[in-house]
Amino acid sequence: MTITAFAPVGAWLAATPLSQGARAALRAFSWLAPADETLHILALTTLFASAAIVNLRLLGVIGKDRALGPLARKLLPLTWSALVVLLLTGGLLVMNRPGRYFRNDLFIFKMGFVLLAVATTLALQIALSRNETLGQGGSQLAARTGAVFALALWSAAIVCGRWIAYA
Repeated sequence: MTITAFAPVGAWLAATPLSQGARAALRAFSWLAPADETLHILALTTLFASAAIVNLRLLGVIGKDRALGPLARKLLPLTWSALVVLLLTGGLLVMNRPGRYFRNDLFIFKMGFVLLAVATTLALQIALSRNETLGQGGSQLAARTGAVFALALWSAAIVCGRWIAYA
């Protein structure tokens, strides 16, 4: 089954000056595409590592001797900064060939997973800002479920992203 509802979005984006500018820039500077992809992968690694550390700590898998609140306050800004870099570098990749991406089921699934992962991570961050002992006592099941869900969503987005090139 192919998701075709988003194909017109890709066609529309391809005709925009932004998309045409992205294609022109990538043609004009031979180093831009590999630099963009490299930054995309580095930002992806940073995002996943920082989110994974917080979620694994929330699950009690690592860092049981460290307080969750201070750890989250240090790492979550890194997660959000990496997400901004991912959106910018990924945006250049998509704007170069929007028709290809918006016809690709895996791209649509990836973006869905990213949206859900962002929402889950944001919800966990808000919960942590209100309760630094999140994951202990009565909130333990909800917090741990959220952490597992966030890890699964970020992982699914990464897997879909890697498979886009092969679909």
